[in-house]
Amino acid sequence: MIQDGFILVDKPEGWTSFKTDRFVGGLLGTRKVGHLGTLDPFATGLLPVFVGKGLKFLRFCEGFDKGYSCRCIFGARTDSMDKTGEFISENYPTESDLDELSRTDYKKVRDAFLKVKAIKEQLPPAYSAKKIDGKKASVKSGEQADSIADELSSGSYTVDSIKAGKRKTKPYAPFTTSSMQQDASIKLGFQTSKTMQIAQQLYEGVSLKGIGARGLVTYIRTDSVRVSAQAAAAGAAYIKEKFGDEYVGNNVFTNRNKAMQDAHEAIRPSDVNLEPELIRDSLTPDQYKLYDLIWKRFVASRMAAAQFDTVQVLIKNGRYEFKANGSRMTFDGWRKIYKTSGPEDEVNIPKLSEGEILDLEKLIKEQKFTQPPARYTEASLVKEMEEKNIGRPSTYASIISVLVNRKYVKRVKKSLEPTKLGFDVIGILQVYFSDIVDVKFTGEMEDNLDSVELGEKDWKKVIADFYKGFSEELKAADREVERIEKEVVLSDEVCDICGKPMAIKEGRFGRFLACTGYPECKNTKPIVKSTGVRCPKCGKDIIEKRGRKTGKVFYGCSGYPECDIVFWDMPTGGICPDCGSMLVKTKGRNGTVKCSNPECKYKEKKK
Repeated sequence: MIQDGFILVDKPEGWTSFKTDRFVGGLLGTRKVGHLGTLDPFATGLLPVFVGKGLKFLRFCEGFDKGYSCRCIFGARTDSMDKTGEFISENYPTESDLDELSRTDYKKVRDAFLKVKAIKEQLPPAYSAKKIDGKKASVKSGEQADSIADELSSGSYTVDSIKAGKRKTKPYAPFTTSSMQQDASIKLGFQTSKTMQIAQQLYEGVSLKGIGARGLVTYIRTDSVRVSAQAAAAGAAYIKEKFGDEYVGNNVFTNRNKAMQDAHEAIRPSDVNLEPELIRDSLTPDQYKLYDLIWKRFVASRMAAAQFDTVQVLIKNGRYEFKANGSRMTFDGWRKIYKTSGPEDEVNIPKLSEGEILDLEKLIKEQKFTQPPARYTEASLVKEMEEKNIGRPSTYASIISVLVNRKYVKRVKKSLEPTKLGFDVIGILQVYFSDIVDVKFTGEMEDNLDSVELGEKDWKKVIADFYKGFSEELKAADREVERIEKEVVLSDEVCDICGKPMAIKEGRFGRFLACTGYPECKNTKPIVKSTGVRCPKCGKDIIEKRGRKTGKVFYGCSGYPECDIVFWDMPTGGICPDCGSMLVKTKGRNGTVKCSNPECKYKEKKK
């Protein structure tokens, strides 16, 4: 029986490609199965299925064309837009019609059919009105949409029923590590590593004017939403004094995972009376932003629920039904301090009465298409890791940092986009370490480690059970895995030692040039980024540089070491009107232009 290689499977109709994989894997007694070139479930034909070590050849077989042969029935249409549905149009030609078809007509039909190749994807039906003739509304064609629009344009709209109600929204629980990272990413634009760095500063302590050094938040690595009785009482007292009795809540939050460790309470301010605005002058802008977020989240969690009046209006126009849902806040509660946007926001509907005739202001006919799932952001990735029990609060930031630093993913705006290297690495891991990269296995291992910490399991047995199989897989991978070649990007420069082209490489502190003759020639040189500014001392270019140990960006003369002029901020080329030194611009989107001379206090006023 085959263990490594590939099999051509004649896939039956109705089977998905993944069902075929599972069937083959069950037949051979292995989970290391994957297919090439997914076939439509309705299609039959040969599907290449790779098994065992054969999976490593998958990446070499991608990019080839795939074709379908099919039988077309012109003039036929089903309600599902595929063969599973009921026929709603059967105006297709008969055999006698085809006999009378001239060659000219045949060519027209053939040419029209060939244009279908330009269609890239099958589009699902779009939905508009709530109901048509008492049934869920579905619009399956442009002609049907036009017909509906005509009917709705001429008909009258009547308020059929009004249903009033009330609704309460409880506040969010105080922050755990993951929810803090998610909120800081969404609201402040912080990367997870930056969030943890600033949170650590707030936890360790900040020197406050008139108070001294003070730790501002509780322990920052926790997955518990519990708060101490003292903290809850202090929060209630603050809210009562600040906003009144009606704003004091009695909220109880429970941890999702009952088996989780609860050694540390939720992340909260160490002293609720230290309002962010009172200590703003003692904090950096980023420290203030994060402390403000943590403080408001905690205070809001101790406040009363927000209250809304709701209304649901059913509107009819002939055989068409429309629904409108609205809400109006009657008591802000926790939302007084913790602003949010979401489904609980107000939607104002004017005061209506049953039987009232409404005027049509605008009829919008809109086609919508299904979209692929959005790429992970740091916030959504942290949420996913938490839900699937991957990692722990203390490791979320480091996991993402490793993915980025090793070039497995790259940041594109706020999204994390996998690289070619990332695809190659995960492909190898899935072949040789399929059990280990399995989400279920990872979650179970995390649970086992928690049990070890709690004294419920012997760590030696847990490690031994894991390592026995892993060591064999590691040996096999070490023997058989080919070295992943990184994509070579050539520069315009030539090596001044051997004359071969120089390639752009990625290093710890960014990009640099390396000779393509390596290992025979090991010549490297930095990529020079000119600022376009002349050195005020010798007249040569000032270029961007990086510190060898820290990787920190600074600006220095290209004539170094003969000229040692250095700027920590980017020089602008302008001259300070007060002292005659070079003007520089500080980092950041809204950088300030100031004098490079530390003894000079000149700053340009922002327009």
